[in-house]
Amino acid sequence: ALLSPRLRRRMMRAFPATQTLLPMGGDVIWGDGSGAPDDPPAEDGGPPGEERATFGGLLQRARADGSRPTPLMTASEGVDALRVDAAASREIANDTESKAFRMFYDLDAKPLAELLHPRENAWINPLATPLPFAPDLTVTCMYGVGQSTERAYTVVDPAQGEKTSATAPEASGSGDGVPFLIDRNVNARPKIVNGVLITDGDGTVPLMSLGYMCARGWRSRRLGYNPSGSAMRTREYRGEEATVPGMRGSHSADHVDIMGNVELIADVLTIVSGEGDGVGDQVSSDIMRIADRVDERLIPTLRGEKLHQSCVDEAKQHVSATSTSMQTTANGESFSQRLMVQ
Repeated sequence: ALLSPRLRRRMMRAFPATQTLLPMGGDVIWGDGSGAPDDPPAEDGGPPGEERATFGGLLQRARADGSRPTPLMTASEGVDALRVDAAASREIANDTESKAFRMFYDLDAKPLAELLHPRENAWINPLATPLPFAPDLTVTCMYGVGQSTERAYTVVDPAQGEKTSATAPEASGSGDGVPFLIDRNVNARPKIVNGVLITDGDGTVPLMSLGYMCARGWRSRRLGYNPSGSAMRTREYRGEEATVPGMRGSHSADHVDIMGNVELIADVLTIVSGEGDGVGDQVSSDIMRIADRVDERLIPTLRGEKLHQSCVDEAKQHVSATSTSMQTTANGESFSQRLMVQ
């Protein structure tokens, strides 16, 4: 590696905005030992009855018998570990970094009552701060799909893992040691490649993070994230491999290279030229199934158990109504208009 783990950690602390890239929503969104909303469906490959890996553990440990890895640390626990690590660092005095995590970056999903008066430190978090009251606003989410994207990791203790020249000094008990190393020997289902659990996304951001708010969170008025019913559009772009390795393709769905995607550019020009009404939803991923599972976990946090089932039933009706086509209907009514709860 060009940068040692110690240097990467120092850089993260030097650039506070990097912390806004940490998982938001906590275990409600990202899962726990019981599973995660974006776990692959049971029918997605593998022999019947096979124990499958889950994304619920951000960090996991492989089992000696090669079966499903054991969740070690969830997303919330990972963020807490960063806080503890920052507070314990010799380079951070008076717990400054740990306070910064708590004071400036509120990363959890919030109950509905707290959405009415979001705190300033939660403005970066769409699960804690609703959209502004702007009935004429139209939000268009554009992102790539179909790219292998890191979602979770299997790890080992430094003493058990392979120590490279960059990590060996960190693992030798210097006081700022690396707590885990990726276990590169693990390869299994659903997609665990060299210790990395792979999901759908744009190659950098997982699909659940890319698509949930626009596909469901901001569409359902009952969730409270879109108080004025602003219109939503979801445009997914499924990538094609570039003809020349390493070169940007004209239909790339990569996190950065999508800026050169000719279809996306055409959509942007259409919208800014005032003809955006003709740009409907374009969804080819599994985001609606994932959104259903997110709602099953999120709604009790927002509203309480008594409204849980009614909201889940509503979500299922939405999926049934839109499973055959995500495009604008023949009578001009868009998918977003049909899905928005009045």
